[in-house]
Amino acid sequence: MQTVDAVIAAGDGDAARRIFQKNKTLLEISGKPIIRYIVEALNACPQVGQVVVVGPRKELEAELGELGAVIVEQKRNMTENVLEGFLHTLPEYREQNELSPSLLEAYRDKYVLGLSGDIPLLTSGELQQFISRCDMERYDFVSGYT
Repeated sequence: MQTVDAVIAAGDGDAARRIFQKNKTLLEISGKPIIRYIVEALNACPQVGQVVVVGPRKELEAELGELGAVIVEQKRNMTENVLEGFLHTLPEYREQNELSPSLLEAYRDKYVLGLSGDIPLLTSGELQQFISRCDMERYDFVSGYT
């Protein structure tokens, strides 16, 4: 079975809404931060490969350290965060932190699952169903909303 890598936008820059002066992905529900529920659901889904979380690195590492996610320090805005998250799904980029034309060409058709960091009720079953219905052979972009 082919897997898809996932990028979670968990930043708390100027455009993000903080709740109780805190990054909302770090708010706790039943003693666990929201972001942890999401990473655990992704890790439990057999169709998901590498998980990358983009946000305040220090705080995220404290909450997610042992879950195996790649944690990337947030950039200036959502566009830069998404790009940096995508690049960190590429093993060569994580090793060398350098983008080259040949690397871009090698991953030209790569797709990733993009998620926001505020969906604590996400389940691995929902992920499996959504991913199985995405026809990436015919479409460049698939979006799911509920």
